[in-house]
Amino acid sequence: MSDELTFNRRNFLAGMTALAIGFRDQTLQGLEKLKPEEGAPDNEEFWLRVRNEFQIDKDLIALNNVGVSPSPKRIIELQAKLQREANLDPSYIMWRKQDKELEAVRESLAKLVGCKPTELALTANASFGLQTTISGFQMDPGDEILTTNHDYPRTITAIQQRERRERIKMVQIELPPRPIEPHEWANLIESHITPRTRLVCLCRINYLNGQIVPLPEIKKILQPKNIILMADCAQSIGLLPDTFQALGDNIYLASLHKWMMGPIPTGVFAVREDLIHRIWPLHPADADLDDNITKFEQIGTHSSAPMLSMKEGIEFHHWIGLERKSARVAHLRGLLAKGLAEAQGARHYSHLGENMGHGMYAVGFDKVPSAQLAGWLLQKHNIHVTTSTRNGFDGIRISPSIFSATRDIELLTSILVKVSRDGLPS
Repeated sequence: MSDELTFNRRNFLAGMTALAIGFRDQTLQGLEKLKPEEGAPDNEEFWLRVRNEFQIDKDLIALNNVGVSPSPKRIIELQAKLQREANLDPSYIMWRKQDKELEAVRESLAKLVGCKPTELALTANASFGLQTTISGFQMDPGDEILTTNHDYPRTITAIQQRERRERIKMVQIELPPRPIEPHEWANLIESHITPRTRLVCLCRINYLNGQIVPLPEIKKILQPKNIILMADCAQSIGLLPDTFQALGDNIYLASLHKWMMGPIPTGVFAVREDLIHRIWPLHPADADLDDNITKFEQIGTHSSAPMLSMKEGIEFHHWIGLERKSARVAHLRGLLAKGLAEAQGARHYSHLGENMGHGMYAVGFDKVPSAQLAGWLLQKHNIHVTTSTRNGFDGIRISPSIFSATRDIELLTSILVKVSRDGLPS
């Protein structure tokens, strides 16, 4: 019995290796058939082939992809295979084999982000990095963190908790519910900095309406004052050609399960080497890791399968190409905005300018509350959007992706034009 079990186990492990290799070959062969040189933003044949790389629910139109994105089918399959392999003997396979393979993923992601591997922690999401930074960055009572009322709610909550616990101070810039010009940002930042400002926390792309925040320009204001910039790139990685260096060379965090379309949950947290010791980890680490980026990874037992599957996610991203992905999303977003330009009583919260917005379009209508509209779209038309209803916004947020079909955008547009004119049916 023992010999038979050993034999079967070895065969299974060998089979898992073969499956992984076969998966890689199958993925590359499938992608090669897509002929990326043909991938113009309006080439529907090309994007239909890309769509077929995803597990699409034909009865549901998914348009909240800035929240979390589906992964390509083969990534889901690989993650499941790796999980099954780990469960043969988690103590040995997960800790001694799979964990070691994560270093290759770290190197690939560091190259993508534009930092050193020794500056990049592998995390579950952007929230991990922002909460670690806000809770752990060394500050004294009375020191200030500068942010805006449009930044991610977890950012605001983390600062407020530290206010209560340690008597630091949040300074919040009140932004209007519309995109503002790049030069306005510089003036706003300058006017809110004080001698006690230690940390500035800003999104690269705003989650409410897709506003692009000019972090490279803001970086130039902060650097001479020795103020640290935390760049929340949850909505920009995989969509904008940003690098760690360009966005401040301080602190960078992102989720990989949005525009990178990686496994759920995956993220990165990059910290310049000489800043690592200034941030306490949320999960305690040994003193000899004070200057080591891996101190932020001491979170206890967790699966390596999602992050290992990101190897294929990176290849998929590079094959499609950032410029091609970005152009397709901008094209669909533009179709939506153009179709709604003359809609009656429409409130447009997003901007189509190249350096002003990306990834999503937020719009509201005078004749129907936004939350009611979002619910009606799902119930009556199987169209899933979300709402932007904070800090002066009152709209629905629509975010197509590279697998979204043009016909679905056209259908939604026609429905919303009718709603803007007639309201919801009784």
